[in-house]
Amino acid sequence: MAVEPIPSATGLGSSLPPASARERYEPLDSRSVVEFVRPVLPAAWRAEEIGDGNLNLIFRVFDEHDRTVIVKQALPYLRIVGDSWPLTLERARIEGDALALQDRLAPGLVPRLLGYDADRKAIVMEDLRSFEVWRTELNAQRAYPRAAADVGRFCGQMFMRTSNLLCPPEEWKGLLARSVNPELCAITEDLVFTAPYVDAPSNDVEAHLTAEAEALRNDRELVEAAAALRHQFRTRAEAFIHGDLHTGSVMVSTSGTRMIDPEFAFMGPMGFDSGAVLGNLAMAFIAHWAQGHEPFAATVARDARAFWDALAGSIAELWPADEPWRDRFIANLVTDSAHYAGAKMIRRIVGLAHVSDITGIGDPSVRRRAQAAVLRGGRALVCAPEIADLAGLWKLAVEAV
Repeated sequence: MAVEPIPSATGLGSSLPPASARERYEPLDSRSVVEFVRPVLPAAWRAEEIGDGNLNLIFRVFDEHDRTVIVKQALPYLRIVGDSWPLTLERARIEGDALALQDRLAPGLVPRLLGYDADRKAIVMEDLRSFEVWRTELNAQRAYPRAAADVGRFCGQMFMRTSNLLCPPEEWKGLLARSVNPELCAITEDLVFTAPYVDAPSNDVEAHLTAEAEALRNDRELVEAAAALRHQFRTRAEAFIHGDLHTGSVMVSTSGTRMIDPEFAFMGPMGFDSGAVLGNLAMAFIAHWAQGHEPFAATVARDARAFWDALAGSIAELWPADEPWRDRFIANLVTDSAHYAGAKMIRRIVGLAHVSDITGIGDPSVRRRAQAAVLRGGRALVCAPEIADLAGLWKLAVEAV
């Protein structure tokens, strides 16, 4: 295994693999991954595939003392679709670099990076087997009081420390150059900002939502607003963002919180990450409220507030003393977050890859009610003018339930 160096200047310094690297690439399996990981886990002896994601192979490898590591290998296609949707293998390098940078700037909030193999496009990292997926725990009505604040603190640290408010110009430009991620950004542009507003083959629309999906496509104000968001996503390189930060990419435990799967990371609009978190919490709230779980819905609402307070608090703590426009910055971030939250909500109902918060509702009539509420809340957010604060964002997101 070749563990590539991470220079201290920006945290993004792994050399690009040679052109012939793809020829040496081959998918790992539960046998070959054991041999592969021995430079990091010398007594490795067995492995199991545990991945259920859309893009990668993921293995847990054990040694004879029951110590474990995770191996994550990029596949050359979108797994949820198949080899008809090819993908760059370079995203593994981007993810490895992102983990290294995030651990340096927001320590203790991502898994530790243990190694990266440029030929096999595989990352070896800390195993979080004592953690659970936050979305799964929210669905089961299990609360983790520190999780939301940890996610907010992670966002605030990354937003500020990789923005040109704090990052020296030469480092910021180097970060921008090294984090270009065109293929995975194109997936986001398609699945979040484009496909839900046209009759795209990738859309997954339940039969009872056909009329609602058609209404979205014919809603000129909404379609134009979504297109404007797509333009902002393409052009606003504000900070190094996770790019796919939602309750399914956060691992929680009673002792801490970890953000995982930053392969969509790039220099983009801050509000895309914060909006994704708030949009997913809004869907969790709607799902529980629709099912009559009002007390836990209130817990989710408190999580949204804790997330935002920790985010705003981190920004305030790091804000440069010679920049007098912090309040304006926060106000703009609220509005941006609202718009992106709405786009995420709409996508998860009529686009590809739904969320278990909603699909897991067993009663069809309750599920439809929740789906309709998510769509109405999403539309309200995408089309909203300036929003003053989180309370205004949250009201628009969930009032339709």
